[in-house]
Amino acid sequence: MKVLVAGAAGALGSPVVRQLLRNGHQVTGTTRSMDRRAFLQHLGAGAVIVDVFDAPALDRVVAEAAPEVIIDLLTALPKPGPLRARELEATNRIRTEGSGNLLAAALAHGVKRYVAESFLLIYGTGRLGSEPLTEDLEVPVGQPAAATLPAIEAIATKEKSVLAAARAGRIEGIVLRFAGFYGPGAGTEELIAQLRKRRVPVAAGATGVTPWVQIEDAAAAVVAAVERGRSGSIYNVAEDESLALGDFLRSLAKAARAPAPLTVPPFLVGLIAPYLKTIMLDSEIRLSNARAKSELGWTPRYRSPLEGLPPTVAELGHPA
Repeated sequence: MKVLVAGAAGALGSPVVRQLLRNGHQVTGTTRSMDRRAFLQHLGAGAVIVDVFDAPALDRVVAEAAPEVIIDLLTALPKPGPLRARELEATNRIRTEGSGNLLAAALAHGVKRYVAESFLLIYGTGRLGSEPLTEDLEVPVGQPAAATLPAIEAIATKEKSVLAAARAGRIEGIVLRFAGFYGPGAGTEELIAQLRKRRVPVAAGATGVTPWVQIEDAAAAVVAAVERGRSGSIYNVAEDESLALGDFLRSLAKAARAPAPLTVPPFLVGLIAPYLKTIMLDSEIRLSNARAKSELGWTPRYRSPLEGLPPTVAELGHPA
């Protein structure tokens, strides 16, 4: 199939492009820079530089590429992830205005399928229970922390637009709600470097847990949605077991043979990284991946980062 990947040179976009090409699809990727365009061309994909806020230019890109499928992976997140709510503002705008422009172009030019990236934050923050959350729940499940509301509203806007178009029969819209990423290009390299300098602490007594997914497995779920997803469906993309951030960092340090992270009081983490504290230290979130397994035929290679980090670190060229 002819596939247009928006955000093709990002952390998730790069492995998605590689896997699509491996499966025989014809891929065009969009990016914002000359360097990333050359990178995509090196992978074997077509590449176009476009500003997603320029609706006429984006419309021309879709018209010229004439894709059967569009994959919307548009974000503008810092590495290794946002620490404060204000660092999500660019992505919030992209998820509303930029993704809105992309979907409008898809509808205008008869694109058959639209696969949209979403995020676990749609379920809210806080203690969301010991049972894995399913895609049929009304979201947000719990009352979110005030600082996260703009991000949740942006994600919800993107999801609702895609699903409404699917219900109207205008396009085969599919939403993928991703867990936190780890792996090549997903900030893991930067975390290892900071762990070696003992600049990444863990919070004493923190009891929150977070769902995770290795970035190559996340990309495989995107490709599965392109090839086998059901229109109008939402799929959680996560490993089987959630994991506390402190355990994640300790496991990463051990795999990379870095010093064990220092332990600090939670309020210190809140001063440095209030958004991260809210969604990872103060929240208990577990995602059910049963629908993705049954409908997409997708299964993560690892049950949790405790299994996935050692081979991932080895692949990055660090000692395991």
